Amino acid sequence: MFIVIFELLFIIKIDIKMKIKVLTLLLLMPLFLSAQWIEKEVGNNIYVKFPSNPEYKINSGIAGKCSYIASYMAKSENCMFIIIIMGDVIPDYPVFLGLSNVNKKKLEDKFLDEYVVGKLSITDNTSDNSKHIKLDEYNGRECTYSAINPAIGERCKRFSKTFLIKNKTYSFECWFLNNVTNELGN
Repeated sequence: MFIVIFELLFIIKIDIKMKIKVLTLLLLMPLFLSAQWIEKEVGNNIYVKFPSNPEYKINSGIAGKCSYIASYMAKSENCMFIIIIMGDVIPDYPVFLGLSNVNKKKLEDKFLDEYVVGKLSITDNTSDNSKHIKLDEYNGRECTYSAINPAIGERCKRFSKTFLIKNKTYSFECWFLNNVTNELGN
């Protein structure tokens, strides 16, 4: 099958860069398919697959912000996969539940926008490239940014998807451990 796809790539008229990307993907596919990722439940019916058994930590929260912060962390050769869960993030949650859907949406958007701005500001990123996303009925934000990796002293790419699910935030993070900016087209 690989040989057929390989031959088709050179028959089909696409540029060489695209052919190289497809070939690279095809060559790396067996590595991804053979890896045994470990599935963990990180919340009520929220399952995530990690490249290895994740390390779990829970800490007390930040006064006035949340009651606790839990994290799951696992590492692959070039990435750190992190789930950060913050509990009780909406003050007066019973009052919030009584609001109209329009007012709930406004508060959720304000909360998520401020969450992204905070993440970007502590990592010295000035432009907000976040996008509105949804997971079922839950609102979220997706953003790409960079931060210094203290192990190598260079800025490395990070990807984040954060959702407000009931009274918790779930932030799904992928942090590159090496500087791969040029490979990502930035």
